[in-house]
Amino acid sequence: MKAASSSSSSAGQIRDVLPCVMEGLKKSAGPSVEEVTSAWRACVGTHAARHSRPVGLRDGELVIAVDASAWLWNLSLLKGRFLQELQVALGPKITTMRFRLHPSLEKDSHG
Repeated sequence: MKAASSSSSSAGQIRDVLPCVMEGLKKSAGPSVEEVTSAWRACVGTHAARHSRPVGLRDGELVIAVDASAWLWNLSLLKGRFLQELQVALGPKITTMRFRLHPSLEKDSHG
């Protein structure tokens, strides 16, 4: 009978620790696509968000697709501010940003 008691005690301990472990794994995986997109919109505003979209996050680099060179230039000028705001919103997983021109983005977002 001692084995059953020990087994149920172990199960109780695992049950107590599992939520913390799962939360830690979730945080280490980085922000979700929805979280990044929402934070980007909040950071740049609705108008600029219509012309830009996060398209990738790899090794700390957030890639933003932009529909026109004028938007690419303007957003690039504010890159430091955006990076700080995104780090506050999403944590330190984002260490740098890169903008890339993607002219079909405008059609994709309105069509």
